[in-house]
Amino acid sequence: MSVTMVFLIGFILIATLGVQSSAIMELVVTVLSLLGLLLFYFLAAPHFEVSNFVTTPALTDGWWGVFGAVTFAMWFYFAIEGAAMSAEEMENPRKDIPKAYITALLTLGVTSLITLVLAGGIGDYKEIASVDFPLPKALSFAYGDGNIWVTTMAWVGLIGLTASMIGCVLGYSRQCYAMARTGYLPEFLAKLNPRFKTPHYALIVPGVIAVFVALSGLTAVVITISVFSALFMYILATLSLFILRKNEPDMPRPYKVAYPITPIISLVSVLFITACVVAFNLAIVKWVLLVYGIAILYYFLFGRKRLRPYEEEFDLD
Repeated sequence: MSVTMVFLIGFILIATLGVQSSAIMELVVTVLSLLGLLLFYFLAAPHFEVSNFVTTPALTDGWWGVFGAVTFAMWFYFAIEGAAMSAEEMENPRKDIPKAYITALLTLGVTSLITLVLAGGIGDYKEIASVDFPLPKALSFAYGDGNIWVTTMAWVGLIGLTASMIGCVLGYSRQCYAMARTGYLPEFLAKLNPRFKTPHYALIVPGVIAVFVALSGLTAVVITISVFSALFMYILATLSLFILRKNEPDMPRPYKVAYPITPIISLVSVLFITACVVAFNLAIVKWVLLVYGIAILYYFLFGRKRLRPYEEEFDLD
């Protein structure tokens, strides 16, 4: 836990210095993570066996197992939408955000598929699936426990988690800042550091909450709550697209989609994933309802009285 706190506090300080410092750090650890994956592919490929990956029957737990796997599969792409949180700090968000999303999705799609296949084809997938460090465990089947390559892969996994943490820090700060500026959260969270022009309170306050969560041992519960939150956001965002298309048909739209096919596929997919997550996390649903209940209560008691008009928020005439 102490290591978690040190890393978290360090990343908050880096993010306070400006988005450029966070972006550079994120880029460095992401490149290192990708190099680590390439190393894993190089080490794992010679030991891949089709018989390990292809089971009999193909669906060992039936379709119910497939539905359960969906709740984990989404983690390959979870929170990728955080790239849009820094839209106001980009020189040309209309071009930069689509480039970032497309590049990121292609990278994730290719690397996740190769990683999944190679890791599942080295040894007993049941043993690999039972641990929180699947890549080192997979290599241990081929090279043995304690091998230097197994240890190296453990460090690669740590670097990957570091990249994820940096992205989370940057994402939550911009989200809190935007919601505070609009009026949904307390106004002080929208204050900028006079020197670095970063939302320092929006970085510190959620960071303190994250430290307490880490110390409480409820990290798994909070992560699952965040999954529900993301799925609800995806649903609302897709529904908002349909509403805007109807109510604002002439609105400038720099991002092109195959309307309505793409949003329909998106909505159906996210509803399916939500059903799977609910079915396999019924014990945590009560905590999700509690968090949303508190948020709704805050909105009706305070938030709705402080909402700012769109024109005022962005200084539009």
